[in-house]
Amino acid sequence: MAINLSQRGFLNPEKAEQNLKIIGDILSDKADVSEILSIIVEVSANSFDPDRALNSYERFFTAVEDANLIKAILPDAERNLRILSFLLSGSQYLTDILIKNPSYASWLIDPEILKKSRFKDEMYNDISYMFSKADSYKEKANSLRRFRNREFLRIGLRDLMKEADTIETVEDLSNVADICLQKAYEYCHSELERKYGIPYFEDDLSDLKKRCEFVILAMGKHGGRELNFSSDIDLLYLYSSDRGMTSGVESHDGKIENQITNHEYFVQLSRMITKIVSEITEEGYTFRIDLDLRPEGKSGDITNSLRSAEIYYESWGETWERQALLKCRPAAGSIALGRKFIEMVKPFIFRKYLDFSALREIKEMKEKINKSLEQKGSGRSNVKLGYGGIREIEFIIQSFQLIYGGKEKWFRERNSMRALHRISEKGLLSYAEYFSLSNAYLFLRDLENRIQFFSGRQTHDIPDEPYEQLILSRKMSRGTHPVNGSQKPELKNPESKLMDLYNYHTKNVRKIYDNLFSAEIYDVTEAMEGELQWQIDIDDTASSIAMLKQIGFKSPEMSRRNLILMRDGGAFAHPTIRSKRYFNQMMPSLLRECTKLPDPDLSINNFEKFVDAGRVREGIYSVLSKSEVAVRSLCSLFGTSQFLSNILIQQPELADSLLTAGGIYKEKTKESLREEMGKILNSSDSYEKSLDELCKFKRGEELRIGLRDILGIVEFSGISLELSNLADVYVEFSLKLTEDELINRYGTPMNDGNGAMSQFAVIGLGKLGGRELNFGSDLDIVFVYSDDGETTGSRELREKISNHIFFSKLCEKLIFAIGGVTRFGFAYRVDTRLRPDGEKGALILPIKGYEDYYQKRGEIWERQALIKARLVAGGEKLGMNLINIIRKFVYDTPFEQNMTEEIDRMRKRMELELVKGGEAKRNIKLGKGGIVDIEFIVQLLQLKNGSRFKELRKTGSLEALKILYERKLITEEEYRILSGGYIFLRRIENRIRIDHDRPLAVIPESGDELSLLAKRLGYRENGGSSVDKLYKDFESCTENVREVYNRIFSEQ
Repeated sequence: MAINLSQRGFLNPEKAEQNLKIIGDILSDKADVSEILSIIVEVSANSFDPDRALNSYERFFTAVEDANLIKAILPDAERNLRILSFLLSGSQYLTDILIKNPSYASWLIDPEILKKSRFKDEMYNDISYMFSKADSYKEKANSLRRFRNREFLRIGLRDLMKEADTIETVEDLSNVADICLQKAYEYCHSELERKYGIPYFEDDLSDLKKRCEFVILAMGKHGGRELNFSSDIDLLYLYSSDRGMTSGVESHDGKIENQITNHEYFVQLSRMITKIVSEITEEGYTFRIDLDLRPEGKSGDITNSLRSAEIYYESWGETWERQALLKCRPAAGSIALGRKFIEMVKPFIFRKYLDFSALREIKEMKEKINKSLEQKGSGRSNVKLGYGGIREIEFIIQSFQLIYGGKEKWFRERNSMRALHRISEKGLLSYAEYFSLSNAYLFLRDLENRIQFFSGRQTHDIPDEPYEQLILSRKMSRGTHPVNGSQKPELKNPESKLMDLYNYHTKNVRKIYDNLFSAEIYDVTEAMEGELQWQIDIDDTASSIAMLKQIGFKSPEMSRRNLILMRDGGAFAHPTIRSKRYFNQMMPSLLRECTKLPDPDLSINNFEKFVDAGRVREGIYSVLSKSEVAVRSLCSLFGTSQFLSNILIQQPELADSLLTAGGIYKEKTKESLREEMGKILNSSDSYEKSLDELCKFKRGEELRIGLRDILGIVEFSGISLELSNLADVYVEFSLKLTEDELINRYGTPMNDGNGAMSQFAVIGLGKLGGRELNFGSDLDIVFVYSDDGETTGSRELREKISNHIFFSKLCEKLIFAIGGVTRFGFAYRVDTRLRPDGEKGALILPIKGYEDYYQKRGEIWERQALIKARLVAGGEKLGMNLINIIRKFVYDTPFEQNMTEEIDRMRKRMELELVKGGEAKRNIKLGKGGIVDIEFIVQLLQLKNGSRFKELRKTGSLEALKILYERKLITEEEYRILSGGYIFLRRIENRIRIDHDRPLAVIPESGDELSLLAKRLGYRENGGSSVDKLYKDFESCTENVREVYNRIFSEQ
């Protein structure tokens, strides 16, 4: 027998014989005992470790006291014993559990148990039943352990047999942890409520008392549903609010007693849950709990309120905590509270713009791990932390998530394999890299599980002993075939094959890891040569104030305070050393650029607000410390326009696109604007949210255009065109939104005559019509619809209304959509007073109504205003029909001699009535020689000559002026004065409005505001006062324009 056993692969045949003798004695009453022993030898010989299998069979049969269990196993002995051989040879840890509870064997060999994973509700019912049978705390604690052990046997056996893949196994283990925590929470919570009553808190919004909730948050592998067999479970405990107490309990004499604060209650609850889950009893432990990832780590409270956690992460949260929270999920307790916490910390985890600052810190963490492993001598063999190991794959995934997760929600995935897939789908990993990392991850996690199977200890090292490596290689390579038949031939030297495969995967991982973390790390503590004059010690109050004053700051005390806030943050901020270093490197460029600006104090003030709003000081400074262009762009913005600065402060994520060359140097076409706006609206799930997103997009584009203007990338005429294109697309999409809303309610408006859908159009007038919008410009628009009729009615209500009522409602809704207040303010002011009969007239008319009005009652001022008419949105055919009617009214109606006098009289009346006395010489629009003078000249000549020269029918003033000159209707000198004057005056208007976003047109009377305007227009103090130079040019311009105005009007 000894020779036979030796040939079958048993290393210690004598011991094997002893095992068989003992088993034979136990089964001696069985008639077929020799056949059973033969099967045991066969399945042991074909197992992972024959000697261990046979020895474990002896221990198992010795432990069995219930004869019925033997009866359950032996009828199909070959199948059942082969199944058990996986467990008995594959894991000492799981074998010990089975031998302590041999009755589990009959459950394990049930085909239904091994076929598939168990649902969480099924497992929850099991543990609930076990708890119901347990009377004491001790019995309930042991119930948890017995449940966990039984489930681990099932999961481990399925894994060893390869009935489940790695992903399924780790998810099953995580589900068991969830169930155990939920049951522990329910029991402990009910026990404490009996003692202290229900914890309540005062809700800030409603001032009502609400039940205080508690959640157990899973972190790390548990959070990603990726637990190992020997993993600790990383947890955070969290409750709703500190603001309250328990209700207490009523004593025998009717008094309320045992009231404690919410914090005290949930501290006790957290400790009780931790104890019942992790303390060691005669049944072992359920799970080891690690609470070190909580706020302030081991020195922090065991549990925190939602608000306390928020303050901590806002003020002190570090990169490693952002990494940890990537996998956070509610595992037990109040899932709603857990989701609320996760939403709350998303801005901390995911920055709104691309955040590369985490890369260096992650690399430094890994380097510390490497050094620690080298000291222990296990750098190459540690599956988790070693060279090319699991942690490097996790760091690669987390780096991409931290960098891009703020911009793309798609990257916010807790599970490592799914996260890898998503990163690859976005093109950040090539297919080859994704293939290498995903295969390596599955291989290494499988290997890690099999290493931990053996003893149940939390080890990650591949064993050094060749025989142990051989056993490990068998566990990695074998599938279910031993159950169904004889063992497949074993490869020669499988242990060396295992190590070859291990080295292959880890080398692939390390190569990708090194590529990601290969960027040069700059020593930002060194000041660049030539920057010393701008190095100001802001901690030295007296010298820094003096220096700031010397280089041009008017409010050096305020600017010094802002610089300190930029470096150190507010009261609860704890900037990293790295953040301060980046700031110190950036500060010389910051100060130098600010001193070039009209208002350096304003620039620093806005800069500080922007940095504070972004909450990623280090990320911002790491970019700016390496890019003077980016510093210059932001300083110019913050020192030139308060209006645009406010947009960036409120939406700091816009900085990403602004600080890239493509973001501000590339002009956007109408089509590209439509495409971007369309994508935004497609992701909105309600009408109100769509309006918010439209306004948010408009503000972002206005900021981009404004920065192009401030930096001189585009001339003023180009800025006007870009602002006009933005307004066109905004009206276009607003119309689509509002029209869809009304059609959903009332149905489609139809033509009574031909049964076709009635059309609607928006006509732009004024600066919108002329494509001459400025910052803060109103939108002059009128509305038209095609035909009378009624709507089809909605599917639900069948509510029909007349076309006139439908389109009137559409106008009102559209005006609100364009000009109403959203979460991001309002987009445009809407002016509809240029419609027939002005403010007294109907808001909308059918096209026949417009035709009748212009034929019978149209006045000269309306002809003048309608020169600017242009189709902006809606039905093209209808819109162009109205444009043709308007052109006929404007240009084909005879121009009579008295009309020149009437237009002149109207202009002088505007000057007299609309310009305040003290502003007569400072009003760039309505004052003498102002913008309106030029527009009236152009419009007079268009009205008089537009019937002869169709090319003169332009809506833009500069376009029309050019054609007037080409047709010799004005002289070269007049063209130079009028076109140059128009650009100059509109430029002044632009610089006033870009700061305030209001339709202002008056030059400030005096003081700092006037001086700042002069500087914003490029006037400098060298050779005289910048204000004097501005006034001199303004007076010269307006005098020349008025002179041309008088001459042309007198000649017509």
